[in-house]
Amino acid sequence: MADKAAINGLLRALVDHTRSHFQREELLLKKSGYANLDEHMALHQEMTEKLVALQQRYEQSSDPELGDDALEFLCTWFDEHVLEVDRRYKKTDICTS
Repeated sequence: MADKAAINGLLRALVDHTRSHFQREELLLKKSGYANLDEHMALHQEMTEKLVALQQRYEQSSDPELGDDALEFLCTWFDEHVLEVDRRYKKTDICTS
């Protein structure tokens, strides 16, 4: 079994990276005049809240299945957000600036 403290540290780092990534992305979207910025930012907020909750649950739990929950959550987010939602702005100026 992996070291719980190490995994928790990775989850905290993921939360920090996610926040930083979303801030940069939202700034670029704003500068490009992306029409669906508010909706996109709401999705980022929802993702961040879920990720923080997951990290906190892991920190306070000894449930070994929580790691599987985390992996499923991240895979679903990648499939639904990155591969679908983020591609909506592929045709905007953000990708050419």
